[in-house]
Amino acid sequence: MYQECPRIAISPTFFPLPSRRRSKIHHKEPRLGHFFNRTLQGRFGAATTFLGGRPLPYGETGHDVFLVDARAAVRLKEVELSLDAFNLLDAEWYDGEFTYASNFNPGTTASLVPARHVTVGAPRTVWVSLALYL
Repeated sequence: MYQECPRIAISPTFFPLPSRRRSKIHHKEPRLGHFFNRTLQGRFGAATTFLGGRPLPYGETGHDVFLVDARAAVRLKEVELSLDAFNLLDAEWYDGEFTYASNFNPGTTASLVPARHVTVGAPRTVWVSLALYL
């Protein structure tokens, strides 16, 4: 009446989690001096991101990536000038990795074999910002 099911060996799989670490040089905004009888303050910081062993369907694993970001800003009362840099090491990385069957050519027969598709991560990027506090 019932068929015996084949035994399957199950082993624990480690799913690494993405990690992000932010570091601040000073807990409070340091005073850099005075300019036009106003206090000049600064902020500095750095962050690292590591994505490793992202699990994908069909037993595949995503590519590892290590990113470094940094920020520096100076503020004079109501005006702040900041410099933000992302992906300082200019790593070539995949923001998203997907595995699925697809066909992007109209008029051709679709393949049922899954293929890897990626969205490319941003290259080294630098932003300069000017903020006014009212």
